[in-house]
Amino acid sequence: MRRNKRIISLLTAIILGISLISGSALAAPLENGSSEDPATYPTVFVHGLFGWGSYDSINSILPYWGLVNGSMLNMLNENGYHCYAASVGPYSSAWDRSCELYAQLTGTRTDYGIAHSKEHGHERFGPDFTGKALIPDFTWDKLHKINLVGHSFGGVTIRLFTDLLYDGSYDERAASEAAGEKVSPLFAGGHGRQVYSITTIGSPHNGSTYQRANPEIKATIPKLWMQVFTALDLTATPGVYDPRLEQFGLKRDPNETILQTMQRVASSDFYDHHDNAVDDMSIEKSMARNKEIEVRPDIYYFSWYGDRTITTSELGCNPKPNMQAYLIPFSYMMCKYTGYSSGSWVSGFGDYEETHDVPMITLDEEWQPNDGLVNVVSGKCPFYLNESGNRVYNLHVDYRNGRELKQGAWNIFPAQNLDHIAQVGGLIKENYHDITNFYKKVMTVISETEANKGKQPTDLDCPSERFTDVDKDGWYHMFIDYVLNNQLMTGTDTDRFSPSGTVTRAMAVQTLYAMEDYPWMNEIPFKDVPNYRYYSKAVSWASKNGIVKGYADNTFRPDVPITRQQLVAMFYAYGKYEGLDMRSRSSLEIYADESKVAGYAKIPLQWALAVGLIGGRDYDSRTLLCPQHTTMRSELAVMLMRLNEELLLTD
Repeated sequence: MRRNKRIISLLTAIILGISLISGSALAAPLENGSSEDPATYPTVFVHGLFGWGSYDSINSILPYWGLVNGSMLNMLNENGYHCYAASVGPYSSAWDRSCELYAQLTGTRTDYGIAHSKEHGHERFGPDFTGKALIPDFTWDKLHKINLVGHSFGGVTIRLFTDLLYDGSYDERAASEAAGEKVSPLFAGGHGRQVYSITTIGSPHNGSTYQRANPEIKATIPKLWMQVFTALDLTATPGVYDPRLEQFGLKRDPNETILQTMQRVASSDFYDHHDNAVDDMSIEKSMARNKEIEVRPDIYYFSWYGDRTITTSELGCNPKPNMQAYLIPFSYMMCKYTGYSSGSWVSGFGDYEETHDVPMITLDEEWQPNDGLVNVVSGKCPFYLNESGNRVYNLHVDYRNGRELKQGAWNIFPAQNLDHIAQVGGLIKENYHDITNFYKKVMTVISETEANKGKQPTDLDCPSERFTDVDKDGWYHMFIDYVLNNQLMTGTDTDRFSPSGTVTRAMAVQTLYAMEDYPWMNEIPFKDVPNYRYYSKAVSWASKNGIVKGYADNTFRPDVPITRQQLVAMFYAYGKYEGLDMRSRSSLEIYADESKVAGYAKIPLQWALAVGLIGGRDYDSRTLLCPQHTTMRSELAVMLMRLNEELLLTD
């Protein structure tokens, strides 16, 4: 069985590279009667399409929330949080997933509702979690709330789930009354104030053009995924990755051969019931759902989204080179797609099938930036179209440093330089500390809202905290935080930034390339710059635009340390490329080592001193330019922040 688990884990990882995903890990039991401090509220993570959680044994082999970077939930638990990973239907609709989430939280049998089950042609009851509650020994009520975090379709799920907690379902209450049965507490409603916060990560609130831009994938991948993994669960690997489709008759039959099970699953009409995640993520269905789901004034809403595309007037929208390779084809098609929504969506099955009309929406250039699978415009904040075709947004604010966090409104955080799969760790290893720092930010925002009375979390913007060699009282501290927050520089090791470390020519060029948001480049002009190094495209871009030059032997010498005057000359060329006013000058005569400045660097240094981009170094009660000294990493951080904040953003 252990060998089978490893096989299924590997197969899952391969197919995940061409799929929408999210999910994972267990925490220690949370004692009943825990503090009402939101920092101690349990946080329930809900995966997206094709995902899994702690009820699936694959989670112990390939943790969904973290993937190849290891379990993010274990990391958070070690940092004092209480995090749990739900396991809802990988392919199921937001409704069915909400019902399963409720059953897991309450330790009861899943009830999909009389009316819903009848409309969609499946059984009313599903998996039984009696005695197997997701959070052991925890009483969930208005005094002991939970936080909900959802990635991708998991974000859609937790929004609907919370709406049901508050309002329940009129149709289900009526159906239960007519049948003389007790309605599920989820559908009864009246369970407000049991959710403290809702956090969505890369969620397709307004649907995604992924399906429209990649029609062949839409028609094959979801169906193939469901068939393969459902057949495996019903035969070779039960419990490893549970499809949770018993309500559609896809149950284990010990009297069947493996071949018979595979044939039965392959002939399933599951997707014809219009009760699945693929249908639910359509733009049309999303618009209809958004019109019904309210923003609750007592809940904190947090939206995190990714963007790994860049748009230029010359090339339009394109994936950035640092997008995980298996997502680039899908992202590219989304970048180039334009069109219109269809204006209708279908619900129900058989005699209950019904077509619903919604206003059409133009899918223009606004919809092109994406994280590889979800459009930026969809990841930010839910909206719907009114009868006039105008957008009606949920109440929202764009979070910026120092701004209060609002209750009863979406707090939309700046775009993260994470593609859709990297948001949960990635299948190609990302920078571990970028991922862990992101999840620490997510939890910091949630846990400190009450303590700070709605104001910005205290350490949200201090990413250098993890580095043992960054002095919090050091002159360079805020500059290092800036370049880390804006992903212009990274550490030199897991726990070191090396403020006094050397800057190479490649490092310097890469920071400016990051400032430009990684434009796509192909040709590498220097013989010592292979096309597979982290700085390759940066060097190509900088050379093409006159920001750097090579040596006479057609080399760039990327690993050579860059001097202060060389770096200033590079920044001067970049300023001209950006169209800045480069006329400011400051005298070099006050510096005792003026004579050591090379001819090519005199004007760039005069400009850099005048605009405050660089200053002298203090030696023996003297201030020197030190033009031939190697640049320190802390100095580069200072220059990058001043260039961006004081010159580029104010120009």
